[in-house]
Amino acid sequence: MKRREIELLLTGFFLGSAQVGTYFHLLLAEGGSPALYFLLILFWILGSVTGMFVFAKKRAGFIYKTLCLFFYLVTTIVCEYAEALFFSLWVTVVVLLCAYIFGMFAGWFFQNRVETYKDARLVLLHENNGFILGYATSAALLFFSSDFTNGAVFLFGLLLFLCPEPGQEIQKQ
Repeated sequence: MKRREIELLLTGFFLGSAQVGTYFHLLLAEGGSPALYFLLILFWILGSVTGMFVFAKKRAGFIYKTLCLFFYLVTTIVCEYAEALFFSLWVTVVVLLCAYIFGMFAGWFFQNRVETYKDARLVLLHENNGFILGYATSAALLFFSSDFTNGAVFLFGLLLFLCPEPGQEIQKQ
């Protein structure tokens, strides 16, 4: 498997596990509601459109990855440890903002990689397969503990920092 295909799968896995984890945080702190789930998906999609068209700088990957991990960390802390904030507007705003940031990264990533690789089928195939695998794995991990799902998001998010942007050469020391 080529390096670009690994990056696409890894990014898809990261985004899939993040979507499960983000919704679980919303579910934990706000209660189960189909309306909340669809609201989360709406913010994810709005973020994707924003990432594709508004903040589509070539080298924004590092910033997006950092923002995703930071906002997921804030969401984890607020939703799992700040019980005084449960069922408040603040929790909803934090989780939806997290979903929006992940959506921005997803939209930017898709637009950037299709433009870079000149092959939308390749990008969609590997990124979507990774997304489905990440979604299923993280959902299964919730049967054991949300800590495992959070760990998967953070682990795969950190692994993405090891993937250099296409066109950048790894500097030899």
